[in-house]
Amino acid sequence: MPNYGLVEGYWADGKYKFRKVEPDDWNAVVEHVKTHFLHDEPTSKLLGYSDEYGNEIGEIVKKMLVDDLSFLVEETDTKKVVAVRITYRHTPLTNFDDIPINSHQSKVLLRVVEVTERMAALFERFDLDEYAEFFMASCAPDHRRQGITSEMYARNMKFLAAEGFKLAKSVFTSPYTRAAVAKLGFKEVCRLDYHDLYDETGKLAFDPEELTSEHYAAIMVKEI
Repeated sequence: MPNYGLVEGYWADGKYKFRKVEPDDWNAVVEHVKTHFLHDEPTSKLLGYSDEYGNEIGEIVKKMLVDDLSFLVEETDTKKVVAVRITYRHTPLTNFDDIPINSHQSKVLLRVVEVTERMAALFERFDLDEYAEFFMASCAPDHRRQGITSEMYARNMKFLAAEGFKLAKSVFTSPYTRAAVAKLGFKEVCRLDYHDLYDETGKLAFDPEELTSEHYAAIMVKEI
């Protein structure tokens, strides 16, 4: 793919470098996801973290990285991964059934994805056979509030357009992220209120006493 240059390069007067995730980066990317995203993301905070949960999501992320659509941001001086943008090619045949899932947390998180995707019916709604799936964006706490996440989205959208994608989609669970991507032109297609989510046993997935009006998952899309 010749379009990585639309994302890659230095930023913020050379303090950070955006670049494609290479196979040698996979372990560092997964560790970032475990350390930051799975402790900060609202749904994961409700579910609680466990090593089993982290390892399962890590294996899912590695499968997504095979599509070569993901990018990271590293601090130039330290070469430390400070942010990641995980993207993959979603088709009607996409699944992660080959990855063993045993933790309650992973089962609930994947249930959220399953239910919202069924509600959205994006392939039929937009008459597509594929779209770009933004699985997650994450930035280490010490590097937030500098515009890194917004810059990742902006660069990635240019890249995806050049690669021929017609639609970008993600399931957003954070009110801050929903507000940020709305400014970038993403539109809500559907939402799942966590008060209405049941797990695989038929029980409520979350304790209603822990939920607020902001605890919901929204599928948001942007046509490219």
